[in-house]
Amino acid sequence: MTDWWWLCLLVYVPVLANRLAVLLYGYGTHRLDKANEDDLPLTAGEWLDREIERCGLADKIRAIVTDESAVFSTDAYHVRHGVIQLSADTYFKRDGVQWATAAHELGHARFRLGWPILGRVILLACPASRVLFAVGAALCFGNVLYARPEATALAFVLFAVAAALQIFELVDEAVASVLGLRMLRATRELYDHHRPAARRAVLLAFLTYFVTAVARALLLTQWSIVRRLTSVPHVPPLGKLTDLGELAALVLTIVLWMYALTCLVAIARKRRMPPLFAFVKLVSLAAFLWLAWNHAATARYEWCAMLAFVELTGLLLGVLSLPMWIVDSFVLRRLTKRLPLGTVTTIQLNEARLRGRSQRIDGNAHLATLLKAGDPRLAVLVQLTYLPLLLAFWRFI
Repeated sequence: MTDWWWLCLLVYVPVLANRLAVLLYGYGTHRLDKANEDDLPLTAGEWLDREIERCGLADKIRAIVTDESAVFSTDAYHVRHGVIQLSADTYFKRDGVQWATAAHELGHARFRLGWPILGRVILLACPASRVLFAVGAALCFGNVLYARPEATALAFVLFAVAAALQIFELVDEAVASVLGLRMLRATRELYDHHRPAARRAVLLAFLTYFVTAVARALLLTQWSIVRRLTSVPHVPPLGKLTDLGELAALVLTIVLWMYALTCLVAIARKRRMPPLFAFVKLVSLAAFLWLAWNHAATARYEWCAMLAFVELTGLLLGVLSLPMWIVDSFVLRRLTKRLPLGTVTTIQLNEARLRGRSQRIDGNAHLATLLKAGDPRLAVLVQLTYLPLLLAFWRFI
């Protein structure tokens, strides 16, 4: 039981590291923002638009501004669409911190456009890292039942490769930061008293990625806990399902196959799956695994069952993190409420937001159009890893 408590703690470590890093970023940028007046001649959005023109990228990159009415309002570069999205508080601010954010996102765009092959590798590395982590976690959870040493060893390799692939994300963030700072250094309108704040804001942003990556990599040093948890099998004597159990398995199989077909149609039409469908699939898969995980005692069947755990890893990791709700509820949330975070609201910012109302509406609409695009095919196909178990259960393989 001690190993399970240690595992609960280890699962929470990357989450806690990320939240603390984001909290530090929000608090740090707030202090840097507050240290200087909004006295720059251009807003961050105006500087970004001008810099895009100056770099000759107007035909390849478009900047939009979104507000709280959007699906999500953040600062990001949508590489697949060539769109730089800035939140309203960033876009309309006349402060070095927000200029640094805009420069960082433009740095992403210039890096991806200037080194397209490396940019494509990074574009594939990030989702591949998430997929490998999900598959590795699925093997660990499933292998608690079956205790196959080769599955534990394979999971370690997948986690190690997933951690290594995070280096590409760190390189992407580091290069974007360097390019952004170079553009700011060449900008005469960025007054000298804003330059230190801009540099520190970029450093704080990079630390949020670096700290999280290091925390995930450190989990590999505690792999002995996983080996102990997956050393004893828990498969009970096999028993045939009752007639009611067979009927339930048949109904769940039909639901899961319908989801798979819907997924394939969504891929063909480049559309996203409705959240309700995903929820029904998740519940159906959990119920099917409960009925079928010990249906057969062959190595092939057990591997199919472990692979089916991929879609449940998020749920299972969430359950393992439940004991840490005390930290969230009584520490982090209270700390978040007490600390001043994010952009400092000023009269200039509010006036600029009012003047840019039409820009915000257009940006929200454009973002909604982008989000209608389908998920990357790898991310969609990985949702169908339960299909081999369905075939094995009904003895088609």
